[in-house]
This record gives sequence, C-alpha cells and structure tokens, in this order.
Amino acid sequence: MERYLGLFRGKRMFFYQSSRGCPHRCAYCYNTAVNRRRWRARGADRVVDELESLRDRYDFSSVYFLDDDFFIDKKRAMDLLRRLQRFGLSFVLQGVDIRTIARLTDDELDFLERVGVERISIGVESGADRVRTEVLRKWGSSEVVRQQLARLKRRRILVLCTFMVGLPSERPDELQQTIDLALWCLKDAENLRVPQVYNFVPYPGTELHHELQLRGFDFPRGLDAWATATGITTSCRPTTRSAATSSSGPSSSASSSTARWTTTVSAVPSCAPRTSCTGR
Repeated sequence: MERYLGLFRGKRMFFYQSSRGCPHRCAYCYNTAVNRRRWRARGADRVVDELESLRDRYDFSSVYFLDDDFFIDKKRAMDLLRRLQRFGLSFVLQGVDIRTIARLTDDELDFLERVGVERISIGVESGADRVRTEVLRKWGSSEVVRQQLARLKRRRILVLCTFMVGLPSERPDELQQTIDLALWCLKDAENLRVPQVYNFVPYPGTELHHELQLRGFDFPRGLDAWATATGITTSCRPTTRSAATSSSGPSSSASSSTARWTTTVSAVPSCAPRTSCTGR
C-alpha cells in the first residue's frame, strides 16, 4: 500500500472515492457515457468507519477525495467532513465545479476552512460564454465564474482551476477569453492557481464525440490507437481530401471527399493522482 500513498504539504495522503458519477450533462464529460448521469454514493457511516480503519492501518493524515462531484448531496458532504475532522484529518477535494460553489453559502465556505479542506480542484474549462453554453453545455457564464471564484480568493483553501483549449468551433477571440480568465484567476490571489490547460480530447460516448462523428471526423479505432492519440492541438476542423476517380473507376461521381480528423498529437497531463502532490 505504501506505493499508493501520496504526499501533500508534507502529510501522508490517502486516495479515496466515496461516490461515483454526476447527474449533469456536460457535453465533453466521460460521466455521461460511463455513469449514464447517475450518482451513486457510499453511506456516510461506511465511509467514516472505513477511513478510520484505514487511517489506523496506514497512518495517513490527509484524504484525497476522488469523487466526480463531492457536493452533489451537500448535506452528506458536509456531514462527512464534520465527522472525519475528529480523526485529525485534512482534505483535498477533486470533484468541485462552479455550480457547487454557487450552492455554498459564505458560512459553508467558512466551514470548509474550519474542518480542514486544504485544496479543491475546479474544472472551469472555458472563459467564452458561447463555448460554455453551446459547445460544452456547461453551467454558468464567465461572469458567474468570476463571481464565484472571487468568493474563494484569499481563503486558506488552495483552489486549482483547470481549462481546456482546442475545442470544436472555438474561435481565436474565444481562446483569448479563456486565457484572460486564467490570468484573472492568478491576479491578486495567492490561493488561486492554474496548474493545467488541457488539450481537448473527444471521449467516445460523449455528446461532443457523437456530434463530431456526424460531421465526418475520423477517430482512432480501438484502445491501442487511442493510446497514441493523447491530445489535440488544433481546433478539430475537418479537412476535405478529394480523390479523383480513374477512367476505370465508377462513373457515378467525378470525385469523393472524406472528412479527416487532422491533428498534431502531444502529451496531455494525466488526470490520475500522482504519488506526490505539492502545493503551498
């Protein structure tokens, strides 16, 4: 088990998932395909008992919750943190979004600080309103994003904000809006960070993947092919490749065209937990 324990701020950290899935319908998210928008949670009593037993066995003082969205049931989430605090644990929450923050009162944000939440990760994704609503089907405008993140500034919670670029139909001015929002996150806020800007990858089974297929994009076939296509650095524009028929070919058409997915492939940071997580 030692190889699976991480470090955060010098503390031994245990990775744990108390729930799976998310009911929201973001067009890029694997949850719509894998979990079918269903949210399933382990009972609070079981989570508390299990983490107490694991802490006694493996001597960790921080828990990294890998839930897709930790606050789907806000009452359950707050109760878990309150009950686990008595074991002297601190917490890192991976599954948090802007909709979550908007549902939390200022008193509840104060509570998160008191019980030992040290870091949260928020998938902001885009700073362009059209991309957020029409492409990603993401809740909240860029102004709402700024308002909610402003509530987190200068708190004792480290806030990691991640973004995506290379999205279908994303214009240069919209890319700039995302860059501007990312830079805004870093302005006058020691606790807001932008650790990653991801290259968009259309996961099979998601709404965006299906839409791109209908538009004629050609995707890798099979797991081996996907393993080498880890990122996209273009705007996913299909290119038309004409193939003139020869004199011996069919006479029903003079040419045919096939839309191809032309990209430059580059490595994308993994979403899986590292064995060492750093942050001030």
